[in-house]
Amino acid sequence: MIKYEVGQRFPNEKYLDRGEITVALINEKFFDVIVCISGITSKEAKGFRKGSFEISLFEKHNIPFVIFDFGEGFSFDVSLDIHKLTDEQTDKWLNEQGNVLNMFLIDATTGNLAAMRMVGVSSSLEGSIRDICELQSEMRAEEVEQKLNGILSVVSTKEMIKQRKMKQIFK
Repeated sequence: MIKYEVGQRFPNEKYLDRGEITVALINEKFFDVIVCISGITSKEAKGFRKGSFEISLFEKHNIPFVIFDFGEGFSFDVSLDIHKLTDEQTDKWLNEQGNVLNMFLIDATTGNLAAMRMVGVSSSLEGSIRDICELQSEMRAEEVEQKLNGILSVVSTKEMIKQRKMKQIFK
């Protein structure tokens, strides 16, 4: 069992010392979000831990982007690439019903966990994300990566929010 403790170094070293990154880690049931940024303010950490925020879904070329907007300029997005899983894992994941998102906010300079939060998304949001990933699974991994890089080079997080398919508000 992995122990996560605020103020201590994040236990999954693979995502540390890589600068500022946001990553979606597909797990057995749904996915986790790792956010490594520098200069985290106490207000951002508190908002991440227990403030109101929106989760939005943006889709382009069968690639889902999940956007987290905490307001006041604190937002980020993650994309899901189903090709990070084996074929067996993909089939199982696409047929799961899990909707729990674990979110980790990490100081990129120290690697310390600044805040964490667990939320359950609506079944419609969860189902839409899986439906997009199922369409994505029919593409080649190289094609997904090429399209993903193309989208990220021209579409900002702010633009994704404007063009979202759906949203859920957490209070």
